[in-house]
Amino acid sequence: VSQVNIGPGVYSFRNPVQFLNPGLREGRDAQHETDAVLKYFVRHPNTAPFLARKMIQRFGTSNPSPTYVQAVAMAFTDGVFSTGGNDFGDYRYGSMEALVAAIVLNEEATSVLLDSDPSAGSLREPLLKVIGFLKSMEFSIKPETPELRLYDMQQRIGQMAHNTPNVFNFYLPEYSAPGHIKAASLTSPEAQVMNGPTLTALINGQFSLVEMGLNRCYGGFGDYMTWNSNCNNVRRGDYPDIVYNRGSLTYSPPDISSASTVVDDLVLLITAGRLHPEAKAVLEYAYTDLGGITAVQKLAMTLPEFHATGLVNSKASLRPEASPPVPSSEGYKAIVFLNLSGGADTFNMFVPHSGCTGKDMYQEYKDVRTVLALDNSTLLQIDASGSGQICNTFGLHPNLGSLQSLYNAGDLLYVSNIGVLQEYADKSNWRDKTDDTSLFAHNTQQSEIQLMDIYEQQAGRGVAGRCLDVLSSHGFKVNALSTKGATEALRASVTPLIVVPSAELYEKIDPMSSDIYNDPNTLINKIKDLNTATNLGSSLFTETYSSVLHQGLAENQLLFDSLQSVTVDTTFPTTNIGKQFKTVSQMMKTKDARGVDRDVFYVEQGGYDTHSNLNALFNTQTEQLNAAVDAFVEEMKIQGIWNESITVVAATEFSRTLTTNTGAGSDHAWGSNIFAFGGAIAGKQVLGTYPDDLKFESGPLIINNRGIVLPTTPYDALWNGVAQWFGVTDNSDLDVVLPNRNSFAGNLFTSETLYGITTTSSPTVSMAPVASPPPSSAVSESTMPSNSPTPDMDIIDFEWEIPGSSGIPTQTVLIGSTVKFNWIGDHNLFISTDGSCNGDLLEVGTETGITYTF
Repeated sequence: VSQVNIGPGVYSFRNPVQFLNPGLREGRDAQHETDAVLKYFVRHPNTAPFLARKMIQRFGTSNPSPTYVQAVAMAFTDGVFSTGGNDFGDYRYGSMEALVAAIVLNEEATSVLLDSDPSAGSLREPLLKVIGFLKSMEFSIKPETPELRLYDMQQRIGQMAHNTPNVFNFYLPEYSAPGHIKAASLTSPEAQVMNGPTLTALINGQFSLVEMGLNRCYGGFGDYMTWNSNCNNVRRGDYPDIVYNRGSLTYSPPDISSASTVVDDLVLLITAGRLHPEAKAVLEYAYTDLGGITAVQKLAMTLPEFHATGLVNSKASLRPEASPPVPSSEGYKAIVFLNLSGGADTFNMFVPHSGCTGKDMYQEYKDVRTVLALDNSTLLQIDASGSGQICNTFGLHPNLGSLQSLYNAGDLLYVSNIGVLQEYADKSNWRDKTDDTSLFAHNTQQSEIQLMDIYEQQAGRGVAGRCLDVLSSHGFKVNALSTKGATEALRASVTPLIVVPSAELYEKIDPMSSDIYNDPNTLINKIKDLNTATNLGSSLFTETYSSVLHQGLAENQLLFDSLQSVTVDTTFPTTNIGKQFKTVSQMMKTKDARGVDRDVFYVEQGGYDTHSNLNALFNTQTEQLNAAVDAFVEEMKIQGIWNESITVVAATEFSRTLTTNTGAGSDHAWGSNIFAFGGAIAGKQVLGTYPDDLKFESGPLIINNRGIVLPTTPYDALWNGVAQWFGVTDNSDLDVVLPNRNSFAGNLFTSETLYGITTTSSPTVSMAPVASPPPSSAVSESTMPSNSPTPDMDIIDFEWEIPGSSGIPTQTVLIGSTVKFNWIGDHNLFISTDGSCNGDLLEVGTETGITYTF
């Protein structure tokens, strides 16, 4: 009925099923139409392979082969999976029994040979690691405890059942961890929630579980059973009559007389017997010399084989320790990327007020927005008379007094009608001019505003990450710091990512050992012994875990010590966004200890997806944002870094429809009105162009009758000027940071536009051998040679005159660099990813002037 044929049947298209009678609407017809739409989606040819791949990933294979996906998809559509003479399923389309059987019984899931494939397997989800450890170590709950409760798991380890941070799960299925996994074009979804702080919390929680059962002491996952007891006294058994936990591990090895037998049995339970030989010796030593079975249980849960599937091919050498950070001679600057996630209705943040040319723009705004419109008398007025806008006066949301004060003080500017653009477009061709993105989708547009690489010329790196990488190549000491996990904006090739959820919640790893051993680093040293450097052929997933863990250990010591010594002089609000700005302020106070002169921080305020009840929800959001900004600005002034060092750049994936929906909300749209502020900003101006007609019938920028505004300024324009102020001034470097900026040549903001300063070419701080980067929980990219095209970069010329010298000069080289090596005498040149001479031998001879691209 719904298939429309054109001509003799050569062409056809499917007409949407419609059951509703416009003259007589009945609920029954709406139900039938909804049912028809759902059936169409469920039986769409893309549905089965989509579900197959996502489900396979959740069952332990992050990168299934096309054959594997096809087999699972066919089981779903056919309703049956047959193997070994057994049929699974009910022979009906969509059988979950058939789908699951096809996943777990496929040879890619059952073949032990694939354990030796470095690309096979996956990282394990953090919550599954906790639950698996509880089960394998035979956790027994106390009779007086009605149910098992784990506390603050989402905040601490990055995952908790029924507590996803948004509709897109805990991590993206296409996420690829920087380093070997990204270099191999593989995905590792679980790596998105794996960083130094989450691994620290996971280790502390399970160490506490082993030693004291399920309670809150020493970072445990439980609650405080005895609020007035000292955890150390309880651990020593000073209060034998107190019930201080909700349950404990009851596992006991079958033969306690043999360390080898104990280790084999325990490892069989928690890693299915996967254990590299060097690790077994460490665990046996722990059993005999460090506390018996409890020490083995603690260390075993830090094994790479516990955190990922696959086999480890380890070296005898430890991973190199990071050198103490030393700042360059450049002054300090910091960017704060403020993400108003969810799609903020910025046309109710920034409203035409009065003094408009040719018409009453406020009345037009009110007519279009109807019940969503703000009362003109409540708006906070700002003067835009020198900005060439349709109105001389605009109004800010009545809760945004801090932004009004910053604007009036010349420390804040607005950019009107900014958005994600592939190239300039108009009302007639905007669909054709946006074919490399997916407009109006949260996940895609969030990626666009954070990556700012619409053609994926710098795939895998965010706009801030590329900015820091470029500055690092010029000798700056840089850090990327996030208060909201491993965000895309800070993804980089060589700049490590530090995740600090809050200064107060930043945990010291293994706080218990100082009460147990003479050396508080006893177990930490053994953890490093279990996670040594690896050889080629080792699992990429276990290597990713071990690398993140190793750098997280160094990061933990540095940041914990630094954060203990800093306080802020301003009272911050206790809202989520207030806590994040407080953490940023505290981290800025540690800049000298971290040895940095360039920081990019990422903060995020969610909750802007206001499909219903917009005004009430928006009141709460803007009130919280305003209070957080007010406290942050005050603290920056107290620290003495406000005037020259700070820029806060706001962004949102899209604004919202000008017209309301049936729920008194607004829906996904496009162009937004965004602000940037800081003491160095040349504020009190409105850049971009506010639309001069908000009506669909006549407005050249209103692309449909829901009031979606076509943006006229790309985010590239704003970041061009910000990057220049930050120190990225060479055109070739700016093209790396903003690969699509030349699509908008002539319309990019400069540092002179945004800050009133003219920049020259990028300074070169030092061309001496680059010191090791500050410790971090991220995985750095490999420095192996590559045949792929590289961005334009200066040739770095090193002269090594070492005839007769027994020393080995080393040089850290960034991926994408072209390096010319000059030397005197015979030489051996090694390429290594671990700072040793164990890498591949690249060149032997006496020839000088050889150039390599890495």
